[in-house]
Amino acid sequence: MDFFLRISTSFSEPWVAWTMAVLLALLVFADSYMCGVISESFKTLFATKERDSIFSETKRNTYGQLALVFYKAGIIAMMVYVIVFQQGHFSFFIWLLITLAVIVVGAIKYAAAWLLSYIFSNKQTLQTALLHYSNLITTITVLLYPIMLFILFAPFISHVTAVIMLALLGILSLAAWLWKAFQLFFTKIFAGFYIFLYLCTLELLPFAGILLAANSWIN
Repeated sequence: MDFFLRISTSFSEPWVAWTMAVLLALLVFADSYMCGVISESFKTLFATKERDSIFSETKRNTYGQLALVFYKAGIIAMMVYVIVFQQGHFSFFIWLLITLAVIVVGAIKYAAAWLLSYIFSNKQTLQTALLHYSNLITTITVLLYPIMLFILFAPFISHVTAVIMLALLGILSLAAWLWKAFQLFFTKIFAGFYIFLYLCTLELLPFAGILLAANSWIN
């Protein structure tokens, strides 16, 4: 009997489709428990500083927040997996490891933000910044979902094309983050330096670390 070697890819592994379905369910669950959280995220992305408020009309609760956190971590981990993966076995266990790494890095960044708030800012400014940062990540990850569906299940999409598509979305997210950060914190010339320093130390370096860790696990 002849045996054919099955190449392991995102569209040949059943767990990928199930995982994407679960992530979508988490997003729907979060939006149903926190009515309007997705639409609010898109609205606050374009809000001016004068209209920003830490008091949102969206009702937030623990279950909805947890569902949203796991959705964000899961879809970002899938993105990282696609960027790093070249060949081999497309593993559910590796995806779980990357998801855990994303959650741990996010928790560290959150703790660092609280520490910086006590040194350079005040509590209300921090709450406003964290709200807008969370809304920005929600917006980007919602946009990321259909892109990931296209990349994961379209066999004609090359790795280079996938990376370019994700890089364009990454550039868009960084531009949106910088615009919002300058709205909130740019009060003097040195504030611009601090914003770019934060971008490098708490955004770009942690993401690069996740990519390196994922590469070591995969390859």
